[in-house]
Amino acid sequence: MEEQDLTIYAENVAVEFPFAPSDHTQTLNSAQNLGEFFANIGTFASGHRIELLEASAFEGGFTLEYRESSTFRATGRAYASRIVWTACIEDGRIVRLREYYDPLRVLEALGER
Repeated sequence: MEEQDLTIYAENVAVEFPFAPSDHTQTLNSAQNLGEFFANIGTFASGHRIELLEASAFEGGFTLEYRESSTFRATGRAYASRIVWTACIEDGRIVRLREYYDPLRVLEALGER
């Protein structure tokens, strides 16, 4: 996975994964934690791809809808899902991010379901 530009996030960015299962990452509380999370994707998934489907802005932020796909290394199973990000911006940086995804697709690809 490509290295992420963390300068777009506030140092204390709050990241939430509202649909995440209880034993998976549900929150992150800093740009450093988010960077580590992004870097970790490459250790358990290969062929990670993102295709932007739609983007829209609102006062103080934006929403992205994209398609994500990869293969989980531990199982060899493919994963694909649509994901929605809602981000709030202050002083030109993302301060809050919510990622909505289908956790059942992740669990199936990981062999946990």
